[in-house]
Amino acid sequence: MGLFDAFKGSNEVTLSKEEAVAGLLLIAVAADGVVEPDEMRVLMGSALRIKALARSNPENLFNAVGKQVKKFGMEKVAVAACAKVDADQKKGLFLHFLDILLADGSIAKEEEALAVAVQNALGLDDSFVKTALEILGQKNKL
Repeated sequence: MGLFDAFKGSNEVTLSKEEAVAGLLLIAVAADGVVEPDEMRVLMGSALRIKALARSNPENLFNAVGKQVKKFGMEKVAVAACAKVDADQKKGLFLHFLDILLADGSIAKEEEALAVAVQNALGLDDSFVKTALEILGQKNKL
């Protein structure tokens, strides 16, 4: 350990369970590189309805996760967040994540790579994701 290592901060992503859930939603919104004000309003509304975030202030969670994303990057934070998600929340959270990614009707290469990384980190099989994509595609046609 060097003399100044204590001042560099942690080299690991550290998230609470609530930050992990909020973080995956935030990362889905930010995956295209731009967070529009209307996207942030939708994100806040979604966060307020998610039971796993009921006891937390979503804005504080998003700010905490945003700092981690700036330091480590979206994919590293997303994968670390997946490790904190309870087994019974994985599919539902991934559906939220995909729904946000697909909200504009298309998916960019970067978004697809991020979705695959999250899918793998959550341990979800391709058949689930295929079904989810079909259903969300139909939903987004409304």
